Order: sequence, then structure tokens, then C-alpha cells
Amino acid sequence: MSVLRKLAVWVKYNLPWHVRHIWRLSLPDQSSSHLSNIRIYELNRAIRFFPGTPCLVLEIGGGAGWQARAIEEHGFRVISVDLTSCPYTASRIFPVMNYDGHNLPFPPASFDAIFSSNVLEHIPHVREFQTEIKRVLKPGGIAIHVLPSASWRIWTMMTFYLRHGHNIRLFTVRINRERRHGERGTLLGEVVLFSRFAWSRLFRETGWQILHRDVNRLFYTGYSVCDSRLGFIFRKVISFVLGSSCHIYCLRSIR
Repeated sequence: MSVLRKLAVWVKYNLPWHVRHIWRLSLPDQSSSHLSNIRIYELNRAIRFFPGTPCLVLEIGGGAGWQARAIEEHGFRVISVDLTSCPYTASRIFPVMNYDGHNLPFPPASFDAIFSSNVLEHIPHVREFQTEIKRVLKPGGIAIHVLPSASWRIWTMMTFYLRHGHNIRLFTVRINRERRHGERGTLLGEVVLFSRFAWSRLFRETGWQILHRDVNRLFYTGYSVCDSRLGFIFRKVISFVLGSSCHIYCLRSIR
């Protein structure tokens, strides 16, 4: 980390104040409206993998209900679940049931499809949880997951240091506090865990057939870069260079 600290010192003492000010302005806190637009965009990329309507979809990790409402608007019947500790409880726009994170409160073979978006990386028992997902899926049902990529992990780390590099005291206090995003591995280890090879291996080893694999074709990081001021068209274009932020998997159980 000493190299990064030296970079922060250089930024503080060598860049003109107005450049540092513009730098800080380009890394604002991410707004909920911008995040919801990203999630809806990703859903629209994944919706083509859903079975035909009408069918019953279970969304795991519903959050504020942005995607559940959008799925319903596409003509599907939707039930959404999330943890009681979900930070979006007060701002929900769609009914979301609480569950314990281990046992889905539904009888076997209840759903035609299961959808999750940026959720599986937060489940420490993700391998064991695949059995629970299969339990509530109907025979021949599919699971669609949107998952963070290695590109997202790398650029999120970089924007953390860019965001705090101008403030030496804050930078040195927090430099060792940039934690992993998910529940497995380490901060750097997530570069591997979020790769398509690791996600594909996880699904194959837990008894899934990968029907389709795609990317969200959008660039963003965990620390907002320009927020909504950087348009989606530009984010799509630069994703071809800097990498897409998410994978999209469509799966069917084979055991």
C-alpha cells in the first residue's frame, strides 16, 4: 500500500487545487435514482432469458423492489424476498417478504423461474443455498443471476483510492479498511472469485447447466464515477474497453 500512499501524497502536493476539486466532484456519492436505473437496465438485459408469460418468478434479494416491479410490468407474476436487515426497507416500492437467508418460505416446485441481481456474492453459504433454490424451482425451471465481474472489482478498488487520495489523513486511516464486497475470500481474491471462470465453476459444481452467459454491457464501479452525469450510452461504449461490470447467467438444474 506504500505506493498508493505515495500517489496520494503526490496528488495533494502536486495537482493544482482546482484539478483536485474537479477530481472530487467527479466521484460523488451514488444516488439511489442512478442505482435504480442501473438495476432496471440490467434487468432488461436479462429479461430475454425468462420463460414465457404468464409464469411465477421468485426474486431473491428484492431490496427496494425496483426490479420486482419492472418484472411485473413485463407481464410476470412476482414474489420478492429479502433479509429483515435490508437497508432499503423504508423505501420499498414493491411488496418484499422477509426471510432468514437460509430457507425460502415456499413449498417445493413453486416457481417457474428464480431471479437475483448482485445477491449471490453476499451469501456466505452460496454453495449450499443452490440446493434451496433448486428445491423451490419447478422441474425444468430456470435461474437467472446477475453477478459482479472481476472488472467491477478492479475498478471499484481503483476509484476508492482516487476518491480518498486527495485527503491524506482520511486516506491513511481508511486505506486498510477497503473491505471485500462479498462474503467469501479477500479484497484482492474477489478479482478471481468474480471472474466468469469462477462463477461458471461454482454453478457447474453445484449441479447447474449453463444455458446462456452474457454481460450487462455497462461500466460502473462501487464508488460512483460522475453518477448520472455520465450517460448510459457512454457507459456502454467504454465497457468494451474497461470491461462490463456484471455477468448474466441463465441456468437449469441437472441434478
